[in-house]
Amino acid sequence: MATKATTLIIRYKAEDGTWKRADAAYSDNGQIKTGHAVINNEMVSVGPYQYQIRFYVDRRAQYKPAGTDAQEAELLRRVIEKAEAAKEVADNAGLEVVERTSERETLDEAAKRYIKDRKDAKALSGSNPGRRRELD
Repeated sequence: MATKATTLIIRYKAEDGTWKRADAAYSDNGQIKTGHAVINNEMVSVGPYQYQIRFYVDRRAQYKPAGTDAQEAELLRRVIEKAEAAKEVADNAGLEVVERTSERETLDEAAKRYIKDRKDAKALSGSNPGRRRELD
């Protein structure tokens, strides 16, 4: 089952020293009110906090850390919401969505890949008499 809703949550340290979660507070203009939570239907300023994105996978709540910047957290919430909506549409159409990994290629790996690609290109094109040295 795909995600039905994504919610911006603020995780904060309560007065009793425990960490709690509440919905993040939004101003009248729709912007996130930084460092504020909705507790008992009231907008309350909270102490140490961090934002999280709550979404559901197979009816189970999942929380993804979103840092302490309210605008970046809201942007991440929208990205997750759109990605999950795309997965649901693709699933209904019988298609499979392949997610990009966030793994980055190191400079050493990129250099090795480049050298290999150049050697392969040279092997496909035949000899290159204008070339002065061989790639190792």
